[in-house]
Amino acid sequence: IIKNRKTELELLDNLVKARFVEMFGDPYFNTMGWKKLKIKDAVTVEPQNGMYKPQSDYVTNNCGVPILRIDGFYNGKVTDFSSLKRLNCAETERKKYLLFEDDIVINRVNSIEHLGKCAHIKGLLEDTVYESNMMRMHFDPKRFNPTYVCELLCSQFIYDQIINHAKKAVNQASINQKDVLDFDIYQPSIYLQNEFADFVTRTEKSKVAVQQALDKAQLLFDSLMQQYFG
Repeated sequence: IIKNRKTELELLDNLVKARFVEMFGDPYFNTMGWKKLKIKDAVTVEPQNGMYKPQSDYVTNNCGVPILRIDGFYNGKVTDFSSLKRLNCAETERKKYLLFEDDIVINRVNSIEHLGKCAHIKGLLEDTVYESNMMRMHFDPKRFNPTYVCELLCSQFIYDQIINHAKKAVNQASINQKDVLDFDIYQPSIYLQNEFADFVTRTEKSKVAVQQALDKAQLLFDSLMQQYFG
């Protein structure tokens, strides 16, 4: 049962990727003829690096402000806003590095295989800031749905552009704001983007149900293992 639930989750992720290609085509070939433009011509807030704070500013008493770090998001979304680490920061810092709904964050420093991983900021629980090894940007909502943008940014089409722009060092690589602004993206109809976003929302609801079933199965398995072998 556990194995089957995990397979279901993988298939639902693949379903979203397949639906993206079905609706918008392969970005490498642009067979549907979408308008191509640079990210610099698509954003209302250009990429801005996050905040660096020493470990001594982090707190464990549930005070302070939550901060999004690169271990807090996978597959284009934040894993759990309620579990983010927290730190003390001045009001001026909080305002400068605040995240907003429908922002896109992209990792700017990492090992080469993880460089450029991104997330759509959705479902903020409170004022939240972001750390220095990522950038925050915001796309024009009249022309771009952030769900579509995030899926495109997670594609091989964008990753190859990241590799071409990356500055490589020992065990890591980096990109800067100018690099990100130079990436090519496509602008399909906003109505089609919204339709894709609705599909993703429905799929995410299915994933939540499957994950809950998986958690229950894992709990039962652990209980039985304890009963028979503990």
